Amino acid sequence: MKSYILLAVLIRLSNSVPNQRPNYDKYQVLRASPQNRVQYKVLVDLYNKGKYDFWVPPSKFGSADILVDPGHQKTILEYLQLNKIPFSTFIRDVGKIITEQEVVRKFKNGMNWDDYQPLETIYDWLDGLGATYPNLVTLLTIGQSTEGRDIKLLKISNGRPNKTGFWIDASIHGNEWITVATITYITNELLINSKNYSDILSVVDFYILPVVNPDGYAYTHSTDRLWRKTRSDHNSSLGCIGVDANRNFGFHWGERGSSSDKCDRKYHGPYKYSEPEVLAIKNFIDGERATVKWDMYIAFHSYSQLWLTPWGYTKELSADYLELKNLGERAVSELRKYFWTEYIVGSSANIHNYASGSCRDWAKGEGGFKFAYTVELRDKGKYGHLLPKEQIIPTSIETWAAIQVVARHYLNYSNYFQRQDL
Repeated sequence: MKSYILLAVLIRLSNSVPNQRPNYDKYQVLRASPQNRVQYKVLVDLYNKGKYDFWVPPSKFGSADILVDPGHQKTILEYLQLNKIPFSTFIRDVGKIITEQEVVRKFKNGMNWDDYQPLETIYDWLDGLGATYPNLVTLLTIGQSTEGRDIKLLKISNGRPNKTGFWIDASIHGNEWITVATITYITNELLINSKNYSDILSVVDFYILPVVNPDGYAYTHSTDRLWRKTRSDHNSSLGCIGVDANRNFGFHWGERGSSSDKCDRKYHGPYKYSEPEVLAIKNFIDGERATVKWDMYIAFHSYSQLWLTPWGYTKELSADYLELKNLGERAVSELRKYFWTEYIVGSSANIHNYASGSCRDWAKGEGGFKFAYTVELRDKGKYGHLLPKEQIIPTSIETWAAIQVVARHYLNYSNYFQRQDL
């Protein structure tokens, strides 16, 4: 028992030292695979303690991935063995992968998708899109982050009225780099080849937020590659920083799948909408409701290859769950055609994890969107949050194919724009 308490204290302390670059050498990612309800509950109890870094939470439909530091791998292994839970070492040295990826990163001038780009390059690119595509692009600043960075939103529209508002965002968690690369690739493709997508643009206006959490994303490039939360300070006695912005929305805030522990990676914040990044999204969407027919909300995350519907706060299904699931199935069916990447479609709490206060649930429950999805991009755990740069373009290509299916479904509603706002 003392070893478990010591591990919890060390993890908290490692999260409390500001701006100190952590050393992930010899850290491992263990994959635990429960075989029955008892073993599943054991992992859920461990997850709910909030003392361990679960890259993927326990699920009745899959395995859990746990990041473990070298000094306490024996403790966790003994715990899994004691409960007879099968496990394997999925990543043997997290620090080695981070170092290898940093060594080979060579930034070209300007935006490209040969590698993951820092925030400055992305923002410079966004700033230039309005001049390059004046008939399609409007760049908006919808707020500022805790550290004063702009939160930049791109509207892509051909200017015609009475179209569906289609929202896509990424990097609400700073360490999910593939989401930023994918959303910017999709943006670029939509703009440079806009004539190929004139049918979509005839019925949809895209609102694209490439970096929800600019402070966290910048921090992963400068200091801690695995940083997840925002960079706000809520007076933790241990000096722990940040809030999980995807637990900070007001719809069923503070319920199952979030934490009141300021050092927990799922910390939901001191109150709903405490994070300026989250409040900026809510205020913008609410403020445009009179003129925008919001209907589709997609949030990119990584990893696990899942297309998730509401709800995350409960296992109960939305009244129109089958409609949302069927559209998701069509999307992943198209995605699969490119590189045979397999996705599973279902509600978050049932096939992935509980997550109250998420953007997806808020969009469906209060935001006025009929369709709301979380898309967990590649991979299934071989690299996890450290997906190699070589997978940026394949991931982006297949994901854009899926997004086109979702967007083009609006072409099938001849009387769609006459229906009442939801």
